[in-house]
Amino acid sequence: MSFSRIAWPAVALVAFLAACGGGGGGYTPPASSGGTGGGSSSSAPGTSPSPASLQAVTLSGGGATGTFSLLTTSPVTAQAGTTPPSGITALAARRKTTLATGTPLLYLTVTATAASATLTGMTGSLTLSAAPTQPVYVAYWTGTEWDNVSDTAATVTNATVSFTYPQLAATIVANPNAYFLLYETGSSPLPMASASPSPAASSSAAPSASPSPSSSHAASPSPSPSAGANFVDTACLQTPAPTQPVTVPTDVHTTFFTTIVEHAQTICLSAWDLSSDVDTALEYAASHGASVTVVTPYSENSSNSSDIAAIVAAGGHAKTEYTGSSHGTPTSSIQYQQAPMDIHAKFALIDGVAYMDGHNWFSTDVILQDPIAGDFAAIQSDLENFPATPPSNGTFTTDKQVSLKTESAYLQSTAIPAFNTGAALEYDFITESFNPSSSSGDYNDDVYDGMCQIAAIPSHPTMYVIVEDLSEPSTAETALQNLAILDPNAHIYSSSSGQEKISMIRATVGGAPSSAWFGSSNATTTDLFDWGMDIPGSNTAALGALQSYYAYALGNASAIPSPSPATSPAPCASPHA
Repeated sequence: MSFSRIAWPAVALVAFLAACGGGGGGYTPPASSGGTGGGSSSSAPGTSPSPASLQAVTLSGGGATGTFSLLTTSPVTAQAGTTPPSGITALAARRKTTLATGTPLLYLTVTATAASATLTGMTGSLTLSAAPTQPVYVAYWTGTEWDNVSDTAATVTNATVSFTYPQLAATIVANPNAYFLLYETGSSPLPMASASPSPAASSSAAPSASPSPSSSHAASPSPSPSAGANFVDTACLQTPAPTQPVTVPTDVHTTFFTTIVEHAQTICLSAWDLSSDVDTALEYAASHGASVTVVTPYSENSSNSSDIAAIVAAGGHAKTEYTGSSHGTPTSSIQYQQAPMDIHAKFALIDGVAYMDGHNWFSTDVILQDPIAGDFAAIQSDLENFPATPPSNGTFTTDKQVSLKTESAYLQSTAIPAFNTGAALEYDFITESFNPSSSSGDYNDDVYDGMCQIAAIPSHPTMYVIVEDLSEPSTAETALQNLAILDPNAHIYSSSSGQEKISMIRATVGGAPSSAWFGSSNATTTDLFDWGMDIPGSNTAALGALQSYYAYALGNASAIPSPSPATSPAPCASPHA
């Protein structure tokens, strides 16, 4: 039996998995909690990632018999029972739209025999001690509650319950334990949020695909709302909080959705494609009285319309920017505003505090809380005015091509000298869309040129490169293969899910990062509202979060075909910056 990738229905459950300390999560910071789960993937750059393999598990306890198999990165065992495991509560009262409610039938405890195991798929055909009388669903323990794995019922034949999840809606880590539950309910489970599929929920989704090249500075921005709009955005006009508990950009992904967003009073948040994770949290906040405004590009309206409708129905508002002459009809809840280019940046201003994400607000992302006043002002200017020249503040930039220029500068001034002197031995790169072709005035090719120069260093640094989209242009894969020709220690991977965007160096292979560039800017030609930031070696917390995310991403990537041994390497160009 083998698992194949499928497109999952839109789900909201993954928003709370990594955010909670127990029960397993797609990704947690390096310092993971113990007993009940959570914890980062054991795969790390510098060693080959542990591939997931199908493992048949002998199930004991609970009076259940049958087959149970898991797609897991390391061996596990499983126990069943009709009462909750120690420290795990039974089904609780409704708290979120994905919470499972009903009558428990069978609890499954999955235990890693090594330090941890990453679970990405499962199937089973279990005969229970008594036949269920209602539809049966499967839930997983997030550390604080049971959330539905799917809104589709399992197949029930007499006392036998059969289910197949070729790819779990969340990457669950047993560290050492992860918990699942079969339960029956007299009605359909509480509905999942109607959001576009996320990478955590569907490997085939592309939530942050390369933007349309039609975006251009040539459009005339209009800071005023479209004529006829009744809604006037005030959520983006926040006053910066006077004090914050952090002094440098710090990862807060574990608290962002369930603590920061859901308990906020005022939220202004932008995304290219709203994830189910953030959609659910925003709906919750809006329905509990928060002033919520979401900012998205009109070019992605087809992907975001159902999410926006759900947020508006919960009491929120939406601001949609457009670059052409056409746009939707303003309403009392939705405003349209012209902009010189589309917004691809993932920004949030929440109760006077700035946050950034390089992806589309998933619980597996690295989400930075940024206490720097100038960064707050730059983000607010973009969200409110969409200026023709997006502001920058030192090493923090809010224009895509400028941020790619800073990424190129990071490679030239920090990374390459470190490899030449032996201060660094490993380079890690990850992006979604990748285009190494030269284009006048753009800096995507400068990023590739720097990567090429690292590969050409005689000491042959270890390199790990992960790219989601290799189709724009068709020469992208050839360019990446060139890195492997230049450097026998280069490992080139592709991933079918969206990614953060990171350039990072390490002093030792597989060791802690010594510095990084992090942002939301794909290495492509189109200009957009986007962001990028240098993460210095002194910010060990943010670097640790990037390290943990990279291990998680590498563990879910696949190697691209190797170049022909007879292929000669292409020379590296010099950056035009």
